[in-house]
Amino acid sequence: MLKFFSFSKAPVRSILAVLTLGIGIGVAYEEMFGIGTWHSFHPKTDKLNVCFTPPSGCGDLIAGQIVSAKSSIYMQAYGLTSKPIIQQLKLARGRGVTVRILLDGGNLSDNESIYKELKAAHITVGFDKMSGIAHNKVIIIDKKKVITGSFNFTGAADYRNAENVLLIDDKKIAKQYLQNWESRNKASKK
Repeated sequence: MLKFFSFSKAPVRSILAVLTLGIGIGVAYEEMFGIGTWHSFHPKTDKLNVCFTPPSGCGDLIAGQIVSAKSSIYMQAYGLTSKPIIQQLKLARGRGVTVRILLDGGNLSDNESIYKELKAAHITVGFDKMSGIAHNKVIIIDKKKVITGSFNFTGAADYRNAENVLLIDDKKIAKQYLQNWESRNKASKK
């Protein structure tokens, strides 16, 4: 039977081996997941990028993708308090980009002030009232890019929580996400 570490025979060597392994993993993690960078790989399909928190920086990367929008932004959000993201959504609408947002209908008290701010910027906002919590965290940009993951669009997601963001640049996948957005929008409260 294979044993990775045996603490009974050589505790000092075992502890040193564990510490060395831990340091190696830490260095590799820092190299792979630096602050505020997309991490890319290119499978046979299209480009995918990832971002992790902590450290912070994913919110600014998301805001940067919103800046690139030319025609449309569709968003599903449980929470939306990130100032850089909200600011870029409003600026996109000001540039003539269609911006449509679905917020969690069960989270009305938390989402009421943001609802008013977005409506004042002429952004279409609905409340997803289908069963359960609308816990989607999705942005579809120009019907070709999807941003999704565990990252709520909040300051806490960027600075306090362990979160992940995936940017998918694929029209077919974006179409599937948009179909889901449309079906939830039809059942939402305006």
